[in-house]
Amino acid sequence: MFPMFTLISAIMVFGAVPSPPNDTAVVAAFAGHRITLLEFQLAYLDAMKDPSVFDSPTRRSEFLNEMIAARLLSSEAVKKGAEKDEVLLMRVDAYRKKVLRDRHFATVIKPGVRTEEQDVEEAYRFTQEQRRVSHLFFTRKSAADSAYDRLLRGASFDTIASVIFADSLLASSGGDLGWVEWDQMDYDLGMAAFRMLPDVFSAPIRSQYGYHIVKVTDFKKHPMITRQQYAERERKTRYLLENKIGDKHALDHITRMLANASIRLNPDVMQFVDERLSRQFTRTPRSSDQMSELQLRESEVKLVETTLWDARKEVMAVVNGEPMTVADLIGLVKYIPYSVTYSGFRKTFDYAVRDLLITKEAERLGLGGDQLVGIRTNLYREFLLQNTFRSTLVRDVAVSQKEIRTYFERNKSSYPNMSFEQASPFITAIVLNEKRQQAVPSFISAILAGRRVIRRMEIINAYYDAVSHKEIRSASADSL
Repeated sequence: MFPMFTLISAIMVFGAVPSPPNDTAVVAAFAGHRITLLEFQLAYLDAMKDPSVFDSPTRRSEFLNEMIAARLLSSEAVKKGAEKDEVLLMRVDAYRKKVLRDRHFATVIKPGVRTEEQDVEEAYRFTQEQRRVSHLFFTRKSAADSAYDRLLRGASFDTIASVIFADSLLASSGGDLGWVEWDQMDYDLGMAAFRMLPDVFSAPIRSQYGYHIVKVTDFKKHPMITRQQYAERERKTRYLLENKIGDKHALDHITRMLANASIRLNPDVMQFVDERLSRQFTRTPRSSDQMSELQLRESEVKLVETTLWDARKEVMAVVNGEPMTVADLIGLVKYIPYSVTYSGFRKTFDYAVRDLLITKEAERLGLGGDQLVGIRTNLYREFLLQNTFRSTLVRDVAVSQKEIRTYFERNKSSYPNMSFEQASPFITAIVLNEKRQQAVPSFISAILAGRRVIRRMEIINAYYDAVSHKEIRSASADSL
């Protein structure tokens, strides 16, 4: 079954873009490096997408310290030649192309989105409700139209579900998807489901996955909202609505691109990749998957890289006269919705072609030279490099016999009736863990010893205070 839902990228109020002169304001200067306000904005925005992380002056200060450490560590990694690692280069290139697609959405799709005040008010009401939804899913419009005609002639929704779904649970439950939130659904599906009365089925609705007929079987409403509550949350709701409509426009855009695309497959390579990836992705998709920019877990990313690495230069297909290699797929699959990857190789490949076409169009439009693309790519490269160097620092930690003996002498009371030789294995583990925890902070302190570190928190705090008071024009996370 091809899932019907996808969460919109997290929308944050921290996506405001100040006037250009403020973008270049230096918020930290240290050891020959500097961090600008725009760099901080972009990195902090990604951090704030984590629902467990909340903005505050204290968190901003901590995050600036983390950025300083990351820049120092990545610089050391470069000195060691880590930036030449082929896997790292491939990951950075894949991320850059992902950012290009984000900029394509912001510059090509988003400007065409229009919303009225009544649309935002309706969307906010929907965010305060839940619907229990059943659906029938079809990959082809003709099949959806046929099922809809049968329903109009009196066929049972549950009977059709029992026939079309291979998933036994969906087949036996009449396509029941349980309780859903409006912001989990594609725009047209969400608007249909949350406007419908219970026990009424819809006409076929197109989503990015295929065609659906939906039926609401129950609903819940949160306590009545006040005008003040709406005013406080109107901006975030508007961003959410604009991005959902934008996703719909993007689907129309890519559908036109695919209709005009020339795609020639290499069956042998396709079969090879299909066999290699078969049954690799076994965890069940969840609605929360889309909260993450990276759709595969690190272990899954490494699995894909390891499984397909030797074939990375093989050509899977020729798209509009340009080769699409296995390396292209390796880079793309990390950002394809996990629900798509979980459903099988062919759907994953089709989605990868979509993303490849968008990337190519973004490059033709010159978005590769966009300032935000460059900054976000450099921040990601820095993230990978500093992780590499952190691992090296921790891995190289060792404990001497002298350190173990010293610890034992200072903590003898904790080891009653034990000789040094008996306590030594336990002490070694404790001391090693403590040294590993201090390895990175100690290294950073050593680099900065005797050097002046300038931190301009007043610039950062003034910026976010202006955002919260609506003194600066705000933008969605996707516009960044």
